[in-house]
Amino acid sequence: MKRSFHVHVFLMTLLGVALFLGGARISVRYFADDLLLNYFNETLAHHAAREIEEAGLALDVGLMLRNLSKTIDDLKPGELRVSLDDANYQQGDLQWQPLRKQSEKHPVASSYVTSEGQVWSVLRTPVLNGGHQLYIAVQRQALERSLEEVLAIRDATTQKILPIVLAFAVLCSFLISYTSFYPVNELQKSFAKIQIHRRDDQISSRSNYKEFAEFIHYFNALIDRLRKSYEQAARFSSDVSHELRTPLTIVRGHIDRLLQQAEDNSAQQIQLALVGDEVERLISITDKLLLLARADAGELLKNPAQMNFSDRLGQKVDALTIDSETLEVTCSISPKIQLNCDEALIDLLLSNLFNNAVKYNVPQGWIKVSAHTDGQSLQFSIHNTTHLSLNSGMDERVFDRFYRHRETSDQSSSSATGSGLGLSLCREIVKAHGGTIQLRKAANPSVGFEITLPLG
Repeated sequence: MKRSFHVHVFLMTLLGVALFLGGARISVRYFADDLLLNYFNETLAHHAAREIEEAGLALDVGLMLRNLSKTIDDLKPGELRVSLDDANYQQGDLQWQPLRKQSEKHPVASSYVTSEGQVWSVLRTPVLNGGHQLYIAVQRQALERSLEEVLAIRDATTQKILPIVLAFAVLCSFLISYTSFYPVNELQKSFAKIQIHRRDDQISSRSNYKEFAEFIHYFNALIDRLRKSYEQAARFSSDVSHELRTPLTIVRGHIDRLLQQAEDNSAQQIQLALVGDEVERLISITDKLLLLARADAGELLKNPAQMNFSDRLGQKVDALTIDSETLEVTCSISPKIQLNCDEALIDLLLSNLFNNAVKYNVPQGWIKVSAHTDGQSLQFSIHNTTHLSLNSGMDERVFDRFYRHRETSDQSSSSATGSGLGLSLCREIVKAHGGTIQLRKAANPSVGFEITLPLG
């Protein structure tokens, strides 16, 4: 199974979003402790400033201790201390840092002190008109418990909204991959519109992103080289066919005259007949090469007109039934199917398909012909038994020019003659009419071709 680059980008984007969310979670858990602890200090300082404002000169340390204890959840006895001018915190080696958010009237500084085997977060602020220093000390483990509670709430919330987060991640990944691939898809559509026989048909780099400019330049250069080679090959095929047809026609005329002059059933007449058959085969090849050259130039369909396809196909089936008495021919044809087409080309298409159905059939085999319409398009098919092997080789390559699948079901080579151009020409005729042709295989063994053509 082919890998999808679109799916690859989608998965990589989804992985990136997942890594971002996971990284954000880990960062908060292991690298944001100091920020959250500083936030708790700022909150405690805010409550302390309010207590100081309300108390004024009648500051009661014990009352403040009880009130501040209520602001910290799950606080144990002895984990919070409030004191005035405490000598333990007036050591000269302590480094006091002002808090980022604090009251202008009561500026607060913080520091960490280790006492009694515990780390204390200490806040300091001047009180009583600046004559004293108020110290508020809280054990770091108390703040860490509050931090764990906050993280636990975050984790519980994350679990509840996890489906929404995942859906959001998938949606973001899809949108990013879609928008990233949109210009690529538009460029791909531009590639599909390129017609090899249109000399000035190229992709403009101005209408695409500048990152594609160099790629578009190389693509246009490649198309130009391919178009030049294609034109040279088509011109060579057309020129050779034209040059060969005239002498071959002259040779055929001489052979016909010699056949008339030769004694009936003589060896000379038989040899001339064999040579005449080969000349006819060469003329047929040159005619097909001319038509293929016209198809390469986009000039195959010249004279479309309304044709009663049902009558024309019925005539082909009747002729086939008469000429192939050993084959069982059945048909299912809807009446009065009107097809806008080039009659000569459609007649050649039918002739090639019917000739192949007879040429590669088995003794006492069968041929089934079907033609129906849905009001918009024609569905035409021809199926037949075959002596050819349906294994490797019997695939889309049968439409390639000069390709011949000759392996039979008994592993020998088919003796049926052909140029390998008939099905190639059939495909070009169908394509010129805006239709499709597909190869179908069955285990009978049988093989068939199904054609869809627009009616208008």
